Amino acid sequence: MTAYFKFRHKFFRFFLALFALLLLFTVFSSTLPDGLEWIAQQVGISEPGNSLQPAPFSDYVVSSQLPRGINQVLSGLLGFVLLVGIVYLLYFVRKRKMLKNRHTP
Repeated sequence: MTAYFKFRHKFFRFFLALFALLLLFTVFSSTLPDGLEWIAQQVGISEPGNSLQPAPFSDYVVSSQLPRGINQVLSGLLGFVLLVGIVYLLYFVRKRKMLKNRHTP
């Protein structure tokens, strides 16, 4: 096995384990605000947040026809897949650049 193949295998196993943890912990996600947000709402100092650009999935919803729990899981999975893809793409580009610089006299 080459070093690159071993790295890809470790990379795949690492993100597969992360994916399993994501599936495990999205079941426990809550739609209720955390303690600090709850207190700010009770005291009346909570201000609605403003974003510079709208989110691609508002309120983490993929489809309005599905139950909220399934939407959260699907949004988490989509975000995870996109993140892994971006990280892998950046790694691939950097690796090619390093190999190109090493072979250039």
